[in-house]
Formats: sequence, structure tokens, C-alpha cells
Amino acid sequence: MRRNRIALIAVLILCLLAPIGERRAIAQDAVLPNIYLPLLARQLDPAWDWQPMQTFSLNPTPNINDSILMLIDSGGDPHLLYDTLHTPRYIFHTYPGLQGWITPTQVADTLGISYTLFPPVRDQQGTIHLLWQNYLGVGVANPYRLMYAAFSSGAWSAEEEVLRTGSEFQGMVRPDLSGGLRVTSASTLTFSSVYQFERSATGWSAPMLVDPGHMLLRIWPDYRGGVHFYGQSFYSLPNVYYSH
Repeated sequence: MRRNRIALIAVLILCLLAPIGERRAIAQDAVLPNIYLPLLARQLDPAWDWQPMQTFSLNPTPNINDSILMLIDSGGDPHLLYDTLHTPRYIFHTYPGLQGWITPTQVADTLGISYTLFPPVRDQQGTIHLLWQNYLGVGVANPYRLMYAAFSSGAWSAEEEVLRTGSEFQGMVRPDLSGGLRVTSASTLTFSSVYQFERSATGWSAPMLVDPGHMLLRIWPDYRGGVHFYGQSFYSLPNVYYSH
């Protein structure tokens, strides 16, 4: 057994010291002894178990046509956000308090009808960032809006309008590693007209057009100020496109 260990250590040292091309040759040519590694297993820790199920009501009730969004905060508590079919049609927010789940409260007193988009994100300081869609109604010029607000220290910031347009758009918000905020948005129906927005001390920037040069199905902004685009060709399957 001792000689087996020495042989194995010698091969590993040669592999580490040799250039990459020679490492492959050493690994292929070396005749290693039979080595038996113990199987390590861990029994279920009784501290990790399903907690008792919680039952609570959401009032006003969620819109069954849209997603209920969820995020885990820096303290490990869940936050739920949803829209509703009942007037007033805001984005509502609830999370566990000392006496159970708090009564859902609106993120902002937004005019028109608000809809959920994608789950909010949390930055390194624990602030929650939410982007949602808003419709001002028939007869309004450019009735579709993307709205933004942040949750920190138990309160939501004032809502901010990121985009106002005549057609329905969606978008995702991302804080970057330096603390800046960016939104990437695209047409809901065709995934065309992709725009990037940046937030500064004076508000949100004018839309910056982004053209990936290929068909889009998914858009995913990252935490470094970039954005990933995914697409698929319907004419030469199974080609998949990716750009960043």
C-alpha cells in the first residue's frame, strides 16, 4: 500500500510540473496501481427538515393569469409580489413579520394597471430591486410603461418611470457589481427593438438600441453590465444562437 501511494504521488507531481501537452502524455502513459477510495456518506441531519406548513390568505387576491414573484432576502426570509384583478390594480408585496405574514401592501400608488414581469433581484447591500409593467389605458398616448422601485429598511422607494412607449414591452433589472443599475427591455411580441437603460443621479438614461444581429427568444442581463441573448432558427433547426 505504501508503494502504491508513493507511485501515485510521483505521477501527480510530474503532471503538475510538466507543461500541459506533456501532462496529457504522462496521464496516458502512466500505469497507476489499483487504488481504492472510501465512500463517504452522511446521514440526514435531523436539523434539516420540512418545517410545518404555513397557511395564510392574500388580500387582495392574486391575478391567476400572472405570476406570483418570489425572492429570498439577505436574512433568509421570502418576499412575495403579485398583481391583482381587483381595483386598485397595483403590485402588492408581503413577507413574514413577527406576527406572521404582513398584510399585503402596494409597492407604489401607480396610475393605470400594473403587471408583474420577472422576479426582483437583490444587490450586495440587501436592497431589493423590482421592475414591473404598467398600462395607462385606451386613449392615452404611449400607454405602456416600465416602472422601477427598490425595497430597503422595510420601505419602498418612490416609483420611477424607466420607459414609456406605444407598444407592450418587457424588461429585466440588474444591479452591477459597482452598485449601478441597468434595465434591458424588448418588445413582448417580437423580441425586437431591444434597449438598454442606465440609472444615474439624474434618473434613467435615454434608450440605447442593442442589435444582437439574430433572432431572440431569451434576454438575460448579468451583474457586470452586460446582457446575454439567446435565439433559435425556425428555418434551419436545430441551430441555436447566442451573443453577449
